[in-house]
Amino acid sequence: MKQGISYELEFVNKSDLTIKQNDVFLSYPLKIKNGYSENKFKVLAEGNKLNIKPKQKVKLTAFLSYKGTNKEALAINEPDVKCIGYWNKVDDYHQFSFGGSLKRE
Repeated sequence: MKQGISYELEFVNKSDLTIKQNDVFLSYPLKIKNGYSENKFKVLAEGNKLNIKPKQKVKLTAFLSYKGTNKEALAINEPDVKCIGYWNKVDDYHQFSFGGSLKRE
């Protein structure tokens, strides 16, 4: 699409614990002189749910726009994904996070 890219993700709980709550964010890294930098503009994926049981799958969607930005400054072929969530109980002790780069082909 001319204004951005739409993503569909499958979020799978591969643990033996219930994910009580979580948020999944996507963003385009910023190209800098010596590599990439984190982009403060993030999009919250839609379709999430509470209480994701072990082995359960959830389909998420997100639209990352590059409208109004310098598209050449964005690493649009390697968007970042980050998840912040909670195992079994929503408190600081049960919080987890993970993230990384999604390679587009």
